[in-house]
Amino acid sequence: MPTLKKPFSLLLILSHLNAFVLSGVGNAYAVNQEVNTANVNVATNGVLNISSVQDSKSVQMKSSPKSLFSSSVSATTKATTTNIASNLTANNLTIETTKEDINITGSNIDAQQQLSLNSAKDINIKAGYNGSLNESYTNIQVLP
Repeated sequence: MPTLKKPFSLLLILSHLNAFVLSGVGNAYAVNQEVNTANVNVATNGVLNISSVQDSKSVQMKSSPKSLFSSSVSATTKATTTNIASNLTANNLTIETTKEDINITGSNIDAQQQLSLNSAKDINIKAGYNGSLNESYTNIQVLP
């Protein structure tokens, strides 16, 4: 069973083994991670964050055609934001912090048999965000 111990911030890594243990002093972060094992134990005495990442794309187009009697300016903006979740999957899953909060944002926590979330303070679970923006602008001027 692999065990990681570090005195500062910890970053959860990919594991496809039978069991995974992450423990340490300080804050622990799992960002855009995939863990799928039989047993997972994550413990720290700091803040424990399991987070997604955002993939954002934006395209802007501008055109200024002119004719004999008018001119125009058109601008279009298209943007998308996609949530990419962290995934912790196990038969038995324990997530624990002894002094601070557990924060789970836009991520999937899945235990087939037993799930345990133990926090000295708050357990905060927030949804990820997928969104899009489409914006257009046109200005036409008649020439004298």
